[in-house]
Amino acid sequence: MLGNVATQVEGALEFDPVECKIVGNAEAANLLRSDYRQGWSL
Repeated sequence: MLGNVATQVEGALEFDPVECKIVGNAEAANLLRSDYRQGWSL
């Protein structure tokens, strides 16, 4: 998933494996997570 996000934004990405999120790039961080329809969750 992280590789797919990296192809959609320019520049290097910094990933925090403990928090499981991208640091320093809000656009990429938004692409990493999705909002699910009500009643569905992961």
